[in-house]
Amino acid sequence: MLTNRVILKTPDGDLEERVFDASVVSIGKDDGCDIVIRGWSIGKRHAEIRFTPEGARIVSQNTLMGVGINGERVKEYGPLLSKDEIQLGNYSLYVIPAADGAPTTRPPGDGGGGRTRAGAPPPSRA
Repeated sequence: MLTNRVILKTPDGDLEERVFDASVVSIGKDDGCDIVIRGWSIGKRHAEIRFTPEGARIVSQNTLMGVGINGERVKEYGPLLSKDEIQLGNYSLYVIPAADGAPTTRPPGDGGGGRTRAGAPPPSRA
């Protein structure tokens, strides 16, 4: 089965890589989300990344602060390229679809200034 990767850049510049086999990845501050991020500007279920044969799409879940792609606010955007920066509050995400396949722990265009924690497990859902 093909796996899709999401690289999360925290407000501190730390990088976390997550790997998913699911076709839909939820993002928000609710502990039930696949990617849990915190902050006043993050909704409980802020956005979803949907992986389809046509490519990955980011879909806002109609939160107050919304979703940005490369500096532009969007409700839905895709197909995502690995160089596209998804902005959710003070966080950035980069989607590496399974077809791209090249291993990386740095977002595209990052000169390596952030600290890397490749393969960090998702937060506990206890």
